[in-house]
Amino acid sequence: MAIHSSTEIYGTVEDLQDFVGRAVVDLRRDVKTAYAPALIYGVHSLGALILRANKARDAGKAPIIDLLLEELEVLQSMLRMLKKRGWLPYRAYEESVPITVSISKQATKWKNHYLLESSPAA
Repeated sequence: MAIHSSTEIYGTVEDLQDFVGRAVVDLRRDVKTAYAPALIYGVHSLGALILRANKARDAGKAPIIDLLLEELEVLQSMLRMLKKRGWLPYRAYEESVPITVSISKQATKWKNHYLLESSPAA
């Protein structure tokens, strides 16, 4: 088991944490109080889910990674909504897309790796 903080996916989540930290500063005050805590909590929970998945036995990783993908989808949806309403600058949203897509691809690959390992041989 690798240390969770040395994995590529964790490094990409740290990039997303950095992005969210910078993005919430630019939100309007009324929007910031409503959405900044949710964004910050959501991105930190991704790191916690990576830790949990890394600690789990092989068969237990996939359900945790599914939670990670679900949490990531909620974050992506929130960022899209903020951009659509003009509360998050387009340039900031544009910066978030490759980061979230990368996390999604890495998590899906990680999940599929353990699903293939745990499936019975044909």
